[in-house]
Formats: sequence, structure tokens, C-alpha cells
Amino acid sequence: MRWTARLRFKWYVLILLTIAVPSAMLGLFWPVIGISNCHGDRYRADFYLAYCASTQYGDYEHGALYFDLEPEAIRSLREADILSIANSREQVAFSTDAVRSFVTGHGWRLYRLGFGYSEESAFPQRLISRYHLHPKVIIVNADPFFTGKGSTISDQLLAGTDARTDYVRSQIKRLAQYVQRLTCGAQVLQRFTCGEAQTTYRSRSDGAWDVTYYRQNRKFPVLIDPSHDLDLAPRAIAVAREFIAATGLDPRCLLLTVVPSDIATPLLARKVAEAIGAPLIAPAVEGLFTFDHSHLDEASAERWSAQFFSAAEPLISACLASTPAGPG
Repeated sequence: MRWTARLRFKWYVLILLTIAVPSAMLGLFWPVIGISNCHGDRYRADFYLAYCASTQYGDYEHGALYFDLEPEAIRSLREADILSIANSREQVAFSTDAVRSFVTGHGWRLYRLGFGYSEESAFPQRLISRYHLHPKVIIVNADPFFTGKGSTISDQLLAGTDARTDYVRSQIKRLAQYVQRLTCGAQVLQRFTCGEAQTTYRSRSDGAWDVTYYRQNRKFPVLIDPSHDLDLAPRAIAVAREFIAATGLDPRCLLLTVVPSDIATPLLARKVAEAIGAPLIAPAVEGLFTFDHSHLDEASAERWSAQFFSAAEPLISACLASTPAGPG
């Protein structure tokens, strides 16, 4: 009886492994299949696929930068004098020709370190610490940002509870991009490896997004409720002070802004700026539109970002002329 029981148990384990192992491997390699839902014709030497609205692929840029899978991007990040950090609203607003021309004309090194999924302060702050970054200027879209929290994507990375799997999955997503890039242009394979899901690409040299296949052809007038999220002010002020202490940044070189959208928080940003002694630069530009009530459309982003950097130029120049104190 005991021998029979042991035999049955061995067969049970064998059957379980036969089912579980291939399932686990398929789960890991699913992004190679899932990327076929993504647009695949915006790859360039400087750009990699950052996000695709495919449930099998999803986000790559969080893991790519967290695990240093894009060495050129990390090198550019370390060399940057200016970081713009926050969520996708700032990322879209600053990924414009106006910003690129302004920065290039001044000889500045700007890296856009914004992320999707309504990213908040915990993840960018971890990257600053992880890579020992010492920017002289940091620009923050305070809507609200200073929460001490991450996002649905970064929380798992920051927790580190399954770091090995997260790393392997990010590497596989990177591999999937090579597969798509090689096959997407081939006429015979194109219909199998190129899809139409919303897709965002990211520059390795300056972090800018290419949202050609993410932006929608719609226009909604920006409607701002000034008191939105004002109750978060005490917590935001405390976290902002912790952020300044952790980065060693002069508060005068932490430039707060509020990118116009239906969920912008201008009064909250003003309260935080006043409490920590940081400048608030929020140009009032008329006739702005979003394509989804959250992200500025192309024309609006160009106009607003040009006004922002025009107003910020004296402050940025002064900060770049000084020597940062470094983390305390």
C-alpha cells in the first residue's frame, strides 16, 4: 500500500510539472507574442519601444531603466544637467520640437524621466539614488507627484519581492523588440508582427517620447478645477521636503509646474512651492486642448512647453551656473 501511494504521488508530481513548467515558460515568453499587437515602424537607432497597450506586452520602460537594460539611456541620464520627472502628462508636454530646439540652442543636457501609469515620486527618486544622479535642475509636474508612492507598475519593482522574474520578463520584452524590428518591415511577415495597439517609443539620448501611435486624433478643451486634490497639500509638502533632503538639491532649482489638463492641481502645486521655497512656473496659455482629457494634443504641447522654458530660462541658467551641493 505504501509503495502504491508513493508511486501515485510521483505520478502526481510528474503530471503537475508537465503542466506547470510549460505554462510558466509561456507566461514569461508571452511578450514575444504580445508585441505583434504593437505598432512596429517607429524604431530608430535612438528609440526603443517603451509601452504598448497590449495585455501581453504592456510596459517596458520601467523595467528597462530600473534594471539598466538600455545602457545608452542610463549613460544619458547620468550626464543630464536637467531632469524632468513626473507622469505621462509632463512627458508628453515636454517631448516637443519646441523643447528640443530650446534645450539644444542653450547647450543644455535635459533628460525626460517621466513615466506612464500615473507615476508618482517613489520610483523616480529610487532611480536618482540607484544611479547616483546629481542634476543641477529638476522639473516636476506637481499634480500631485509628491506622494511617496509609486504606480501599479513601479510598486512591484520597488518591493523587489519577485526581482528575478521581473528582470527576466523585462529582458524578454527587450528581446521581443529585436524580433519585431527585424520582421515588421518584411512584407511577408508584416501582418503577423505589426499591430495597431497604442504604442509609445522613447529616446535613449534624452528620454523624450514619440507618441505618434499613442496620441489620438481628438480635441477636448482643457477644463481646470483649481482646487483639485488640495486636501493632499500637507502630505505633498512633507514628501517634497524629504525629496529635497534625499537629492541634496537647492530648493530654488526644483522647478514645480502644472501641465494643463482636466486633473491639474494648480493650488496644490502653489502651496507646495511656497512651503518648500521652490519656484512655480505655470504659464497661462489660452486655447489649449487635450486628446484624452489628460494629455495635451500636439499643437497645445508645443505652445505650452515653449512658454514654460521661456519663463524658466533665467532660473535654469542660474542653477546651471552654480555647483550642486550633492545628496546629504
